[in-house]
Amino acid sequence: RVLRYDGNNICFNLIEHLDKLEDLYLAGEDIRNIPDAYFDFVKSRQKIRWWKKYGILPVYAAAKIRDKGFEFIPEHLSIKSRCGPALPCVLKIDEDLLQMFGLWLAEGCYDKNSVIIANEDEECRDVIVRVGEKLNINAKNHSDGVSLMLNSKALRFIMERVLGFSGDSFTKRFPAWVFDLPAERISDILRGYFSGDGHVSKFEIQARSSSLQLLKD
Repeated sequence: RVLRYDGNNICFNLIEHLDKLEDLYLAGEDIRNIPDAYFDFVKSRQKIRWWKKYGILPVYAAAKIRDKGFEFIPEHLSIKSRCGPALPCVLKIDEDLLQMFGLWLAEGCYDKNSVIIANEDEECRDVIVRVGEKLNINAKNHSDGVSLMLNSKALRFIMERVLGFSGDSFTKRFPAWVFDLPAERISDILRGYFSGDGHVSKFEIQARSSSLQLLKD
């Protein structure tokens, strides 16, 4: 696996992972300019006209068009659910996002359309809020009074299906791509994890988890 690195951030091109995101939509002006010949698998001409008029395309259709040889420019596109916020198709994995991933490994889960992290520490919650601001997602308090929610079906699918943040408290693992990060970026995700499940004593740093494999990682 080769990770694109711009000197500060790891970048994931989501166009390369459309097959894992078929419940979502691509959006952008470039969709208006896709030649009709690439839509030969679509029976409804009215549907094609609607997609082009509004610059939005179901990901399942975008994957077929990509496989026919059309080159999408990921920097010009975003990915979204039907009603949710749009996320960039070139997803930059910066310090805050890595820390949030670590917090999710420690104390996170998903519901149908959200990423949920249970943490009452103000610094940790600030990280989650900053991630939401960067991705145009409002961080909201969960009804449990402890957790923060990022209500984005697209972010949930990207984290779970593309980035590999999946499983429950007994089966979570660090995704394989994390081990290819530069040392300073690995420290970001570990900072988030230890902020959630770690403890510092006088002579040692400890972490606890219900997932043995996570601890082995």
